[in-house]
Amino acid sequence: MSNDTKQFVEQIAAEADATADQPMPATSTRPNKSVTVATRMSPEDLHAIHAPATALDVPISALVRGWVLARLSARPSP
Repeated sequence: MSNDTKQFVEQIAAEADATADQPMPATSTRPNKSVTVATRMSPEDLHAIHAPATALDVPISALVRGWVLARLSARPSP
């Protein structure tokens, strides 16, 4: 690893360590106007989601997004 690369990695690691205790932003915007939503869950819950995602051969995030959107579409209109 070159010195420049090593210094860059060390700088990024230091920034990550300095902000580790700060809350994550709720959302961030993307150029295609989709929004990222961060959530925390227990390792047990993540493990429970991993099995059906693997069986369906989809990423966990895609499975969770599908569940959320299906639940929202099943709600009665206000």
